[in-house]
Amino acid sequence: MVSRLLNEDEMRILARLRAQIRGQKQRNTLRDRYDDGEHVLDKMPVSIPDSMKDLRVPIGWPDKACTARASRMKPSMYSNRVKTTLLDDVEEIFTANQWQQIERQAIRSGIRHGVSFVFTSRGKPELGEPEELMTVADAHNATAILDGRTRRTTAALELVNEPTPPGGFPLDRQILYLPGRTLVLENGADRRLRVEHEVETGTQRVLCTPYVHDATLQRPFGRSAISRELMGLTDLGVRTMMRFESTSEFYSAPRVWMKSAIAELFESASGDDDGIRAGWEPIIGAIMGLPEVFDEETGEVIRPELHQLPQVTMQPLTDGFRMIAAQVSGETSVPLSYLGVVQDSNPTSAEAIKASELDLVNLAIYLQDSFDIGRRSLALDVLTVRHGGLDESMVKDLSTLKPRWDDPRTKSVLEQSQMVVQQVEAGNFQPGAESTLRQLPISEEDVQTFAQEARTARGSSRVMELLNRAAAADSEEQSEGLLGAGEVVA
Repeated sequence: MVSRLLNEDEMRILARLRAQIRGQKQRNTLRDRYDDGEHVLDKMPVSIPDSMKDLRVPIGWPDKACTARASRMKPSMYSNRVKTTLLDDVEEIFTANQWQQIERQAIRSGIRHGVSFVFTSRGKPELGEPEELMTVADAHNATAILDGRTRRTTAALELVNEPTPPGGFPLDRQILYLPGRTLVLENGADRRLRVEHEVETGTQRVLCTPYVHDATLQRPFGRSAISRELMGLTDLGVRTMMRFESTSEFYSAPRVWMKSAIAELFESASGDDDGIRAGWEPIIGAIMGLPEVFDEETGEVIRPELHQLPQVTMQPLTDGFRMIAAQVSGETSVPLSYLGVVQDSNPTSAEAIKASELDLVNLAIYLQDSFDIGRRSLALDVLTVRHGGLDESMVKDLSTLKPRWDDPRTKSVLEQSQMVVQQVEAGNFQPGAESTLRQLPISEEDVQTFAQEARTARGSSRVMELLNRAAAADSEEQSEGLLGAGEVVA
């Protein structure tokens, strides 16, 4: 295909998408620095000496806020009320793309910036890529336009980082996703963007799925877990730690003062330095005592007394840091013990641990609804690429498609097993069924394996039961025949 310039509509859409990325760049970069522990305070406490203002005291609370949420959000596969082979296609495509890593990256980045994007395209099997390729991009390198009524993506942009060729200029490759086609844009010789490749997708779906964290009507692209309140509390915690460090440094050398001292005790014998001994000379000279001096004017004996200034207590700083950590816990729903603050020296009971994690667990369940829209859309995207579109029968079969999640709670194996046993005995759960096995804290692979073994065992038991019935019937018929023959002989 011969390269061409973008038309007016394409330029307008591209300009809007680029403006969206630029508009959020500063905020996203700030959150990156907090998450990576690289943010530097711009307002230092007045009590910090100039020699210690370059001290770096990172606190990982923003990273903990993101990681704690992401660790509780455990995506699983999909369920559908209608039995269809399309679910097998989804599982095959996801497995080929290492879906667990893809989705965890998308969820973690979405929690960090508020949104991330998963793009679907045809891969290059000759290069070792899956036939249906899924790629993840963060809010620095991708954005999209959403239909406010249907919440579907109407256009999307992906910035691809390409190395600068030797002796050349940056390629600045961009991929513009539009209904029915995908445009690969690169800088031409005149430094103007040109369409180098145009791929017909065969569908009006825009093959881009936003993974949105905590979407609202006011913020359709979600909100970052690193909120302004969390950033302010993190700065406050860093200032407290810097006061702690500077106070410790100030009192690391003993501070002494002398009572009833006279100038002769500090005069140099050589008369140098204005007659005053050097600051370290009394220590280096190992002076173990000071002589008493008789004051001829008063007739009294002056006895010098040395005193050492005690170190200031760190308790107010420790209590202040604990209070700030408690505010962070309330802001992020992260248990206080996760933030490095130990409340009780006694071992914590299992019930107390569950109670402390309850708010975080409820938050993870609440956020699943926001990510469900993206996860369902991604499944439809990969099926669209594989089948060249979705016809009416496919759409109807997938109308009840629902993403699954693993339980975010901290579950005891023994406690959960006892619950399943009780439900099976009550007749609420079927033994060996997949839905029953998913209630146990085991992986999806184990669920499939155990369910297949249970089906095989039930089939074998049914066969043995039928064989036993047939053998019993044959034995009964033979007994009746022998009995009849005996009566005739008699």
